[in-house]
Amino acid sequence: MSIAEKSGALTMQQVLEKRSQHIAAADPVLSDDLFACNRLAAERHPESIDVRIKKVIPLGGGAVSYVFEPVSGGVLPMFRAGQFIDVPLSVGDSRITRVYSLCSSPLQSRKGEYQIAVKRDIWASAFIQDNWKEGDTLNISSPSGEFGFNPIRDAHNVIGIAGGSGITPFLSMARAICEGSEDFQLTLLYGCRTMEDRLFADELDDIASKCSKFKVVYVLSEEKVEGFESGY
Repeated sequence: MSIAEKSGALTMQQVLEKRSQHIAAADPVLSDDLFACNRLAAERHPESIDVRIKKVIPLGGGAVSYVFEPVSGGVLPMFRAGQFIDVPLSVGDSRITRVYSLCSSPLQSRKGEYQIAVKRDIWASAFIQDNWKEGDTLNISSPSGEFGFNPIRDAHNVIGIAGGSGITPFLSMARAICEGSEDFQLTLLYGCRTMEDRLFADELDDIASKCSKFKVVYVLSEEKVEGFESGY
């Protein structure tokens, strides 16, 4: 008699036979509802989200900021500072998709808010500014993208270069650093044509004054102002 038989334990052959019996008796279609992690993943990372325009905020310099909230209420999927959303647009008979970086902080999503900024330049952004209003509903993608701080890949001291409305992912990073959801040193070179073209300048300056890990340097290409860099 083997040791397994003496101890009452199953032999490997018996284990394989029992496993085969269980597999044969199981439902051939595996339900996702069996796994809580699948339900959580679907909730935290849906392919698309129905949102409502909560606020429309004029920024000056031909730009407007839009704050979204979930139509169903509650929180929005979390994201990393620097990520973007896809925004489908129907303009006449044309259907296009535009990509906008989130300028809100990651913790704002837990309060049910995403924020983007749209600068009026091409016809798509003009359509948005002329047609979007508070209360309108949209279907957007979940946040995605790799333009963000990666502690494994990146140095702790990061130099960012932004121009015009390209400030949005860096504003998200600055907000994240200030609130403590990101931990790195960011020095931002922000290029604009004039003083008036600087988007979110008051908030950037406020964050820089409160947080030693963030610094912003303005570079103006079309005017010279004391205390600011000039050039392109």
